[in-house]
Amino acid sequence: MSEFDPFEGFSTTVATSGSAVELSPQPYSNTHTVMVYNGTNADAYLRWQTGATAIGASNGVRVPALSSIQLAIGPKSVRPSSGAATLRADASANGTVINVTYVNGVAY
Repeated sequence: MSEFDPFEGFSTTVATSGSAVELSPQPYSNTHTVMVYNGTNADAYLRWQTGATAIGASNGVRVPALSSIQLAIGPKSVRPSSGAATLRADASANGTVINVTYVNGVAY
C-alpha cells in the first residue's frame, strides 16, 4: 500500500461496538476521497477524533447497513487531523467489518 497508488483498499474490523478503532493506514496527504462500504447488517460510523470514544449517529457519519458512502476530505492542510485527531470507525455491533478505499491524487 502506498500513497503513490491511484487508489488503495483495505478492511477494518470494529471488534467491540462503542470502542472506535483507528483506520490503518490513515489517509495520505494526497488522498482526496474516502469511500466506505458496509456490507454487514449493523450500522457503521466514522469520525475524526482522538481516542477510542464511541462514535454514533449523534457525533459521526453514519454508514447504514448494506450501503456505502463517499467522503470528500480535501487536502491535508484543512483536515481535522492537523492535530492529534485520526480517522476512526465504530459500529452498532461487535465484529463489524467495513471496507475502505482511498482515492489518491497524482500530485504529491
